[in-house]
Parts: sequence; C-alpha cells; structure tokens
Amino acid sequence: MSPHTFLPCHPDFTAAMQIKLARQYSLDDWAAPAFQALIKEPLHKLTLEDAEHMGIVTYYKLVELKMKIMDHRIGLAFYPAEITHSFGCRDEVYCSKLWNSFWWGGFGKQLLHPENNKTPGAIIACLRCSHWMANG
Repeated sequence: MSPHTFLPCHPDFTAAMQIKLARQYSLDDWAAPAFQALIKEPLHKLTLEDAEHMGIVTYYKLVELKMKIMDHRIGLAFYPAEITHSFGCRDEVYCSKLWNSFWWGGFGKQLLHPENNKTPGAIIACLRCSHWMANG
C-alpha cells in the first residue's frame, strides 16, 4: 500500500500537510479535498504550523474565501427572503410575522452560529423537520 493511499487516514495527518505534499509531489487529486476540509475548519483552529505547511499564498486565499463566505452568510441571515403569499393565504399579516419569526429565530440564527458549517440549503432542510416549518 502506498503512502498516497493510507497517509490521509493517519490521525496526525492534517489537511494543511496534505496541501503541502500535494504541491511538493504533484498530487493533484489531494489539493481540492484538502482545501475543502480547510474551508470547513474554523480559522481559530488553524495553527501557525498549518499556515507554514500551506504557504502564505494558499493561506491568504483560504482566509479571503472564508471571509467572502462569512460576508455572504451575514447578508443571507440579515435580510429575510421576500415572502410571497399564496392565493389561499387568509391572513397575510400573521403569515408575514410567522415568516419573520422563522427567519430570525431559525434560519438566520443557525446561519450565523460560529460553529455552523452547514450550507443554507442544509439549514432549511433541518428546519423543515422542526416545529418552525411544521407549524407554518
């Protein structure tokens, strides 16, 4: 078995190391999964050693992308999607209040949670199973 196969499974092997080795040994199939893993990792969990493994340019691109994602999440959370009332909606005021309650109490709150690594679609899917969507 080659190191290329079993090394990523080693508990001490980090995504930052994987990027370093991918670059060093032209292992193109290692770079994307490692970068995707780092995108999901909170910045405060990355060490100076991780940054050194990645290199300054890769680390900068990682931080820049994470900040763009956070800006996008803040925009999504802060501005509720416009509600479209159906023809059968009996009380648009109540319906709008319910929507805002769902947005601020459910979607927006989860989207901005510091440990959240779910996509907006995954959050909505989770909320569909909860009382927010069941009561709506």
